[in-house]
Amino acid sequence: ATPAPPGNPVVPAAWHESSSGDGSIASNAADMAAYVRLFLNRGAHDGKRIISPESFDSMIGKYIPLGYIPDTWYGYGLNVSDRHGFTHIDHGGLMLGHHATMMADLDNGIGTAVLTNGTLEPTEVADFALRAVRAAMAGERIPQARAETAEPGSVPNAADYAGEYAGEGRGFRVTAHDGALSLDTGAGACPLERRGRDRFYADHPDFRLHLLTFGRNAAGEVAEAFHGADWLVNDRYDGPTEFDAPEEWAAYTGHYRSHNPWYSNFRVFVRKGRLTLALPGTPGSRLAPAEDGSFRVGSDPESPEHVRFGAIVDGAALRANLYNFDYYRTFTP
Repeated sequence: ATPAPPGNPVVPAAWHESSSGDGSIASNAADMAAYVRLFLNRGAHDGKRIISPESFDSMIGKYIPLGYIPDTWYGYGLNVSDRHGFTHIDHGGLMLGHHATMMADLDNGIGTAVLTNGTLEPTEVADFALRAVRAAMAGERIPQARAETAEPGSVPNAADYAGEYAGEGRGFRVTAHDGALSLDTGAGACPLERRGRDRFYADHPDFRLHLLTFGRNAAGEVAEAFHGADWLVNDRYDGPTEFDAPEEWAAYTGHYRSHNPWYSNFRVFVRKGRLTLALPGTPGSRLAPAEDGSFRVGSDPESPEHVRFGAIVDGAALRANLYNFDYYRTFTP
């Protein structure tokens, strides 16, 4: 229900079966590497044609742009991207307890498959592996992995985040020291652990519910911070400070739960005049009103993902449907 804290014990994932075409596929790195070679050979394996050239060209066609990933399109079952100046194909996935991805550089004929336990994100690992092999093939210096370029707990450009942040009824200070960040609410300080670009986890009672996410101004300076529905700014913020939102949106805000094993719960809140949906460990996605009364999830106007609210009683929606699962309002924060 909250971002995974570091140091928590690892427990076995619940058993889950799927009768659909996706999920419940057991494999290993060696077999996945053979699968990647099939794509590197444009549909041939061990001298035998498995996929016709015409079908392979269809699979890697750039049909639907993925608005949340720059320069990336969806083909037939594959993501197709212009990454580092080369044509990449990739596809990732997850089951309860593990994540996996495969990635191939079609221009240079190299690929990788990464399998991880827990909630680790393997895409960055796969991308680094291909960058390292490309450098070796070209006789160039092999890049260092991010974990090797900095001491544990260090943050690139830590000083960017330092400053006083204030919002409605809430404030805190972020300080940078020796490449590390700490958050101080006035009642004690704690370190900030990096969880992606401009995103951090704070092991503090008031901050464990969401990741702390920072926003930048037009000049690229860190100027604002988000934590759930809370919005705070520092002295570098130069944008608007008042926002309007439809009164009826108040009925949708709250915490919703389901027995969905992948996405057990989410929270809805209004922030900076925008209705926002946040799954655990994510900064939140904007909800855009659709003509049928539902809300589109994310900024991509072509997104097929919608959330629908229903059963409004005493000014509060008791039910929401996301990913074709029904979620029900809970009265926990």
